[in-house]
Amino acid sequence: HSVLFGRIDHTILYVLTGYVLFNLIKRYGSRLNSKNAIAVAVVLNIFANFLTDRFSLKVDMTEEGIYSLTEETRTVLGELDKNVKIYILASQAEMETDASAAQMLETIRRFKSESGGRVDYEFVDTRKNPQFVAKYPKVRNATVRDLVVEGESRYIVLDSNKFVGTGERNKNKTYYHTEEKISAAILHVASDETASAGFVVGHGEIVPDLLYSHFEGNNFEIDGQVDLYDSVPEGITNLVISAPTKDFSEKEIQNLETYLKKTGNNLYVLWNIEAPKLPVFERYLAEWGFEISQQVVCDEKNSHEQASVVYADLLETRVIDYALQGQSHIIAPASRPIRVLWDENGYTWTCEIAKTRDSSYAKALDANRKVSTLAYEDGDEKGTFTVLALAERSTTSGVEGDTSKVFVFGSYAIANEEIGLVSRAFNSTLIARAVDYANPNTKTLALSPKVEVSHDLDVSKGDISAISFVLIGLVPIIFIALGIFIYIKRKNR
Repeated sequence: HSVLFGRIDHTILYVLTGYVLFNLIKRYGSRLNSKNAIAVAVVLNIFANFLTDRFSLKVDMTEEGIYSLTEETRTVLGELDKNVKIYILASQAEMETDASAAQMLETIRRFKSESGGRVDYEFVDTRKNPQFVAKYPKVRNATVRDLVVEGESRYIVLDSNKFVGTGERNKNKTYYHTEEKISAAILHVASDETASAGFVVGHGEIVPDLLYSHFEGNNFEIDGQVDLYDSVPEGITNLVISAPTKDFSEKEIQNLETYLKKTGNNLYVLWNIEAPKLPVFERYLAEWGFEISQQVVCDEKNSHEQASVVYADLLETRVIDYALQGQSHIIAPASRPIRVLWDENGYTWTCEIAKTRDSSYAKALDANRKVSTLAYEDGDEKGTFTVLALAERSTTSGVEGDTSKVFVFGSYAIANEEIGLVSRAFNSTLIARAVDYANPNTKTLALSPKVEVSHDLDVSKGDISAISFVLIGLVPIIFIALGIFIYIKRKNR
């Protein structure tokens, strides 16, 4: 695809240029010498290049639209009222001679054209420009081809090594993150206000990469480590507790409660089937209306790859609108059932967001005995089961809008990138909807990477021999014979 794209990217204007040049020669051929003809061709070619770069007239022939911008990105660019500069930490030659870098450069050019010039770019060689590093200290750890995206009041450095990657399970899939990361960076540096996110540490936590990436790229400042023995730092409006395997102290719970008493603060709790009973933490979640069962949900009929990787349907809530309810599902691997204890209690109310299907069942988790089979057995509890729920609590005696929110996920893997990228799964967009709902005053962007699937050719040894004979033997012989024939014919004239 990259090779094909590179060969036809200027086709439209090159054809027009050739047509104009042909007519000029045809009409004024007697007056044009070789120097004039070359000059005309150079001018027309420069003009064609200018138009393709300025107005994005290049043709994207890739099936996945790798070089094209999505409608969501065009909307962001259309609403952009501030100038954004992208500094490419490489020379133009370094970008154009590498396939992945060339794809990134073409995407950046489209950002410029689609923004009407609001987004511009410039090549910078930090090895020859130490003043640039002095002005942007975060660049000190950057590498060649990384990007610096700058707005009026802030800038962000993007690691280009994260723009393209392959799946851990399926090596034939290539994931292109270029557009989503640049779009999110532009949104971040162009926004007047930004929110922040912190990740609690100290209890064996596992950071869910899909949720982390969504915060990282969507207008959020990130504090990677929050110790609840101290008060939660001011400014953190989103706190994540993911897959803890050690219980919390009463002091930590007190600091957590103090944090959630402030309007607009949010907590995301993601569970882990490896976790033992956590009495203190679970008692606190019960105050919000949740009980976490010592079970794992399975479903032999409605699951992905194995029975413990279950499908869960989305319910109509404030997070998921009616148009999506019943039309999409998420994948919930190794999920603990969440029991919602009540709908409303004082100034706190709850809702279920995702539930498994009626073919699901829950197997008991016993610290002394591992689950021997994922198939249904006598004694397993039959479903359905809640795997994602939300609680909201008024922080100002019932004033509408002044709330703090707690999301509880039955499994941290729901917010992992490998699951989020499964085709037809709604995990990635669900994470974006949840974060967007919890942060109504922060602009967020829900973009998924573009996925290119390569297929191995099923070619036998006989096929290889036949192809080799044609390409290495027959084709050269034909051209040699044709050359000899033409030579003899011309010689005998």
